[in-house]
Amino acid sequence: MKLITRSNCTIQLFLVSLIVALMTMLPSTLFAKEPEYAKWSRLAFSEIKKKYPNASVIDYLHVERKKMISETVPDEVEETFKFWLNENGKQFAVYVRIRYVLATDKVLLIKLTETTR
Repeated sequence: MKLITRSNCTIQLFLVSLIVALMTMLPSTLFAKEPEYAKWSRLAFSEIKKKYPNASVIDYLHVERKKMISETVPDEVEETFKFWLNENGKQFAVYVRIRYVLATDKVLLIKLTETTR
């Protein structure tokens, strides 16, 4: 039969307190939900791969989400992404703009624009 001593309880209490303290110090990003633009970044990636099948993506950035002023589509939003690509030793950037209806996620426009910057 194991005896529970005061020192054992103190050690166990210390360990539990330490674990709780460490868990509260974990970055909140470990528990963060997926960003709202994630779905659209996946679509932008697939459009990049369609247009530039031999290019490798060096990096990408979600530039902005912009609410469009439209009388015909009051719920219109545009997501803008910038991709840095490398194709046959040539590096360049491509902006991908995706316009859609916020309430329904219906895509209205996908536009790719190459730039040197």
